[in-house]
This record gives sequence, structure tokens and C-alpha cells, in this order.
Amino acid sequence: FCYMERYRYAEDYFLWLQLGKIGHLQTIDDVVLKYRLNKSAIHVRHLKGVLWSTLKVKISGVFTLGMRPSAYDVVRFISECILLLMPSFLVLWIFMRMMFRKDMKTQL
Repeated sequence: FCYMERYRYAEDYFLWLQLGKIGHLQTIDDVVLKYRLNKSAIHVRHLKGVLWSTLKVKISGVFTLGMRPSAYDVVRFISECILLLMPSFLVLWIFMRMMFRKDMKTQL
């Protein structure tokens, strides 16, 4: 397995999908890393590029890796496609509202 440039901003996501095809992946409840996200982070500055790359990875997951999406996955995919069609400033506003809510229980 290797990182693929065509999935720029989402290479790790495709790698996780590939690993998931050969073994069982699990999550743990313990916090082992705190990830700080601010308004100048690459995921924020290139939000539409990240979104587009993520959609490409999801398409490859289905058609290249043979994964079967759930109904939730399909609804989320459609929602992300709609976001991609929106003006960048509106997508950024929605993202910031979701990521930096005052009532968030975990710290980013």
C-alpha cells in the first residue's frame, strides 16, 4: 500500500480503506492524541479540495475496493456533493460552525 497523489488531502483516508479490506479495524475510547484545528489549518484553507478528495476516495472505495455503503453513507455522500456545489464562503461558514461550536464537549 502507498499514498496516492490523486487523493491529495485524503491519502490517509484511502489507505485506511485499503487496510480495512485486509483486516478488521477498530477504534479505542481512550484519547491518545489531541488534534488542534484552527482557521489557518490546511483542511480549512483548502476545504473544497479536501471535500473533493474525500468524495473521490469514497467513490474508489465502492468501485475499486468493492465496499458496500450503508444508507447513512449514501445520504452523507449526497450531502457532501451538495456542499461541493455551494460557494466556498458558505461551506467554510458551515464547517466553522460545526467545528468551533461553543457547546462542544471535546477540545480540538
